[in-house]
Amino acid sequence: MTELEFYKFLEFNKIEYSWSRKDNKQDVVCFIPLFLCEAFYKLIDGNHYHGIVECVLKEGCIALFMADIFEYHGIHLEAIFENTKTA
Repeated sequence: MTELEFYKFLEFNKIEYSWSRKDNKQDVVCFIPLFLCEAFYKLIDGNHYHGIVECVLKEGCIALFMADIFEYHGIHLEAIFENTKTA
């Protein structure tokens, strides 16, 4: 996955997200609608995670922290979400 591929997925599918903290570090939570889970899994090449990506099942979507996934792909959170970061 590249920055551009993820950005296009985010924008085209109008994925909701929010800055958060995990393990005392800045992170972004993305809310992936259930009908997009398979496409998201393919986008992040889920097989490299041995089929395991930690998420929380919400009503109509899954919520995932993105920092670890981005780090694996060599992407910085700020490259995608820079304009939405709050102090």
